[in-house]
Parts: sequence; C-alpha cells; structure tokens
Amino acid sequence: MDEFAEMSVFGSGVSQETTSTGDQQIPSLSGYVAYLSLVLQLIMTMVIFLMAGWVFITIKATRSLHKPHDIFVANLMITGMILVIFQTAVTIDYVIGVDLLSCKARQFFFSPIVEVHFTYLMISFDKVIGVAFPYKHKRIMTPRAVASIIIITWALAISLSVDTLLNDYDSL
Repeated sequence: MDEFAEMSVFGSGVSQETTSTGDQQIPSLSGYVAYLSLVLQLIMTMVIFLMAGWVFITIKATRSLHKPHDIFVANLMITGMILVIFQTAVTIDYVIGVDLLSCKARQFFFSPIVEVHFTYLMISFDKVIGVAFPYKHKRIMTPRAVASIIIITWALAISLSVDTLLNDYDSL
C-alpha cells in the first residue's frame, strides 16, 4: 500500500510528497516544479544579462546612440538586470527553504519595479517634448538634464522602498 510522507530534498526546505513502494521513493510533481522554476529562472537571468548587457554596451560604445531616448533605454536595461537579480534571489530563497531575506528587505526589491515605471514615464516625456518642441528638444533634453532625471527617479524609487524598510506600518 502507498504511503505519503513529507520529505526534504537535499536538506532544502522544499518539501515533497513521496510515494513509498517498498524501498523506492518517488517524489511528487510539486517538488520538481520548484526546481524546474529555479532552473528556468537561472536560464532567464543569463539571457537577460546577455541581451541587456549587449544593448547597454552598444549604447555606451556608440557615440551616435548618446541621445536621451537611448540613454533612457540603457537605464531600462540596467534596471532590468537589477530586477532579475532580485527575482533570482527570491526564487533561490524559496527553493532552499531558508528565509535569508526578511519581509522588510524584500520590500526593497520593489524599487527597481518602480524605476521601470519611471523610466517608461521618462521615455514618454522625452517623446512628447520631441513631438511638441522639435526644434527645442536638444536644448531641453541636454545630457545634464537626462542624467539629473535618471538620478532623481532612482532616488525617488529607492526612497519609497527605504520608507517601507525603516517604518513599521504593521503596528498602526
């Protein structure tokens, strides 16, 4: 008769139901899904790093791509790379079953997500200025203005996460 038991795989916190048939134990599908998720996350991380890094290096190395739109795209690529690192860390944290990161520390991971939204807003803003003021666009969107906008949006995104990290909203 088959018995179901909780089993920890390789000392990890991912528990699997196993079916015991004599001396042979067969892990159920739920345990494999966690490891498959980790493998897919690691593959996705490598692909994103390769592609985003390639775009970033191309923009940095090609002088003709040093336009506001392309600088914002480079910022988006860097943000994507940071975000995928955080997502991979959370997946590894789940698979090994050890809480390496507190819930408050995980809240900090929302800053790249907020920055992605700010970057889309910046790209839209740049395009609106380009369409509304085609002859003034270069004077408005100077390299200093673009760098300032990127710095301000990163500061805003991080400050929103730091506020959550430092304050205890659960006690309200």
